[in-house]
Amino acid sequence: MNRPGVTVLLLLAGMLGAAEPAVVVEQDGGRTGSEICFRISGPPGPYPYRLLADGSPRRSGEAKAGDSIAVSPEQPGFALLSVDYLDEAGKKRTVRAGAGTGWELIRPARPAPADFDAFWAEVRAELAAVPLRSTAKSVPVPERFAGKVAAWDIRVETGSVPVSGYLAMPAGAAPKSLPALVNFHGAGVRSAAMPLAEAARGILAFDVNAHGIDNGREAAYYRELDRGELADYRRRDAGDRSRCYYRGMFQRACRALEYLKSRPEWDGRILIVSGGSQGGAQALAAAGLDPQVTCCVALVPALCDHHGLLAGRQPSWPYLIRRRNGVPVDPAVVESAGYFDCAHFAARVNPEAACFLSLGLLDTKCPPSSVCAAFNALKTKHKKLHMAERQGHTLTRDVFGLGDAFIDEHIKAMRATHPSQQEKP
Repeated sequence: MNRPGVTVLLLLAGMLGAAEPAVVVEQDGGRTGSEICFRISGPPGPYPYRLLADGSPRRSGEAKAGDSIAVSPEQPGFALLSVDYLDEAGKKRTVRAGAGTGWELIRPARPAPADFDAFWAEVRAELAAVPLRSTAKSVPVPERFAGKVAAWDIRVETGSVPVSGYLAMPAGAAPKSLPALVNFHGAGVRSAAMPLAEAARGILAFDVNAHGIDNGREAAYYRELDRGELADYRRRDAGDRSRCYYRGMFQRACRALEYLKSRPEWDGRILIVSGGSQGGAQALAAAGLDPQVTCCVALVPALCDHHGLLAGRQPSWPYLIRRRNGVPVDPAVVESAGYFDCAHFAARVNPEAACFLSLGLLDTKCPPSSVCAAFNALKTKHKKLHMAERQGHTLTRDVFGLGDAFIDEHIKAMRATHPSQQEKP
């Protein structure tokens, strides 16, 4: 993460205030086995703190300004220190800092199941038996896109829950003229969004909601689904690989790609998947299952390295594997989780594909070590990992911008090798 021998100071602060402490991270190169030292600065304190580190027991206590809190991980991983204080209004606030050691060495805690590929080949075969039928309803676009971009509400059959999303493209796009992109959604229950900005950049873009539900409905419709039919989807049937909710979700991701590839406007070559959190997981799964994917952008991806918990690392959302008194609560989930581990899909992404992943050093939902397990499993040389020093499980405009820039550069590079696919006016 840092060049060996260089001491890195990361000044992290919460809300601005006169009585606010700060946390400084002093680290010698991020090498495996090196000590990670957090130092508190600012007003004297004392301050309650909590330390969470891969491979180490949780620690808590109190510290004053000038005190150091150190951890020496016995394995590659990350550490996170949270320090509480009271602001001038007497309200509790928290400042945090994170750092890693030997992150390039982190690998999935368990290998993929021996029949991982056979299992997903069967899932794809089920899909292949269902004709690629779709319905499209034209939808109006905002005035600033009028005459420039066209959009449709699309449903694609899968044999069970359909693919449901909005498709957008430049108005009047010629056959075989556009790169194609599928964007997948994070956790929760919501409509797809119209990918108008992507279409305005000259992309055949398909934004897919996570559950195959209606798009553009009233807010109450999605709240009712979230509280009712889809309330437990995150861990539904997690111990049964044939019924696990993510089996269907990843199958829909494959069909979304099949639909885009059937569009006459697709240039036949550039195929991109993107998403954040659960959407990042779907992007990795889709890229791992479809070798035609040429670019994958997965921001703070979820569902990575489920078995990391059993190896002493912080688990990733949705925390499929859980323990009680150090023992897994459900052995069936331990066995099935590997089929839905996006670190294993990452290992199967086309080695010629370009991949961009991001993580937040303060993220506890999709911890840095879980993302690194997926990133390090990628076999492509065309990969980039962005570590956001002050970011938890959030996606900022800056990070989205980095992902968009990566996609644009990929399109430019692909077109440079095929002049016949240069963007047409």
